[in-house]
Amino acid sequence: GSNCEFHISNTTTWLPPPSENTLCSQHENISNILHSRIYSLQFPTDGCDTKHLRPVKLSVAGFGSIFLGMIKCLSGSILQNQIVEVPSATMLLHAPAKGCDQSPRCYFKPWSSCAPSEEEMAQFKPFFRSRQPGKRKKNGKMTETGDILEMQPRVFRGKEVQVVKRIKMDIPAEFQPTQDYFWYHVELLRFLWRPNDELERRVIEEQQKLNWGSQPVISMHVRHGDSCFDHRAQRSCHKFAEYLAAARQIRDKYGVASIFLATDDMAVIAEAKNSTEFNFMVRSSASPGFYSGVGAKEFVERRLARGDGDAGLVGWDAALDVEMMGRGNFFIGTLSSSLGRLGFMRMTGLQRYVPPFISLDFSWCPGHLRRGMLVWHTQGKYIRFDC
Repeated sequence: GSNCEFHISNTTTWLPPPSENTLCSQHENISNILHSRIYSLQFPTDGCDTKHLRPVKLSVAGFGSIFLGMIKCLSGSILQNQIVEVPSATMLLHAPAKGCDQSPRCYFKPWSSCAPSEEEMAQFKPFFRSRQPGKRKKNGKMTETGDILEMQPRVFRGKEVQVVKRIKMDIPAEFQPTQDYFWYHVELLRFLWRPNDELERRVIEEQQKLNWGSQPVISMHVRHGDSCFDHRAQRSCHKFAEYLAAARQIRDKYGVASIFLATDDMAVIAEAKNSTEFNFMVRSSASPGFYSGVGAKEFVERRLARGDGDAGLVGWDAALDVEMMGRGNFFIGTLSSSLGRLGFMRMTGLQRYVPPFISLDFSWCPGHLRRGMLVWHTQGKYIRFDC
């Protein structure tokens, strides 16, 4: 706000006057200092410094959660003056089996000078072991554990690959007096989420198909699928009518009628295509059919671990949706969704200011599988949520 009267941690609707959607030179200067520090750490002048290398294994989770987790990994490495990198085959559930090394490099530029070379990636052969569902005792009852993937390799550049579950997420001391966690998350994602040539090509191709043009666009993320059956009772499966009501608020204030829709629900797509109120832009993809079909009640990563579905298709659609959401100007969604949160943060990183947004449930929260956080809700109070 004009007097800094709002904070991202307890705001679910932010629709400021258009004049307030401007860059902040102070933030830009500090961001440039941070990025200079990250690049000098990740890309030292003398090449890969294995002495300070910290190879990590990505979590077996959804696409959005994986990158929220990598933000924490990068943060921890900055604090400890280490180079963070992921080996090949660390994104088996969300990357194609051919054409790349089943890692974030399928979609993004290398994160360090220690990344596998093109020659190494060309020699890469997918390998993983899938352990069948077992049982474990929880709260006195036997429950299914689900499939578990053991990702290879376990050693990279002579260093043991770490499974990073809990990393201290903290802002370096020199930035703490003026900056906050949202800024820090956005800037770390801005480094990690640098589209490679193939992702950039596909985004431009999709925008041309949709006649995206230069008009302002609302990015709407409708998260249904397994979230409608989530064990976390704090989440709600919001009806499409609620998203449309939010879109009307933005249209009436800013005069925007074009909406890029990213969703996993075939019924929502059908309803959007029949809309005469808004100009909905929807990519053609088979992924929503996978999300909406048989097994929609089960978490996607568990289905993919069993070989149900095309990991490459799901991964490419997630990368495209997040990047295209980020290229919008306004955001509508549920910030309880990791993928929605990622799209909102990507938009903030590209716009260089907090864009107008409406979250139908929670405010933004700085977490990756953080249990029981107190997060602001549209009910007007803090609710415990597994952010």
